[in-house]
Amino acid sequence: MAQTSAQRLAIQSVKLSRRPNKYPDLCTFKRITETKGAAGGNVKTAAITTANVPCFVRPVPVRNAENIVASAAQSGAIYDIIFPGTLSGVLVDVDGKCQAIIAANGVEPARTLNVIEVERGSGLEVTVRASVTEPQSAA
Repeated sequence: MAQTSAQRLAIQSVKLSRRPNKYPDLCTFKRITETKGAAGGNVKTAAITTANVPCFVRPVPVRNAENIVASAAQSGAIYDIIFPGTLSGVLVDVDGKCQAIIAANGVEPARTLNVIEVERGSGLEVTVRASVTEPQSAA
């Protein structure tokens, strides 16, 4: 028996509702900069580069974490943050001087990760490797 258009739409809706959201988390990137203060000391400041980026956060297995750049291999968990390269047609601004603030999602609390490296492949997604080390404090 042939399916009606309404039946096909209902089946498609069920399939889509079963598919997990590709980017279930939200991330805001904040760049930390350091300048000399009036008294000659170092002053750290922070500026948001891109806010509310839909993303997927996953821990990096320990065996892979050992391959991370030596300067960034500090104590703490390592995560990959995967997100679309653009947001509303604008390139997501992130580099190794940024922090990634992952919003609380009802299951996990909010957390701040320090960006170690950014991988912009030929595809539409970007992968950021970040660590839960002592955060760089900034205003």
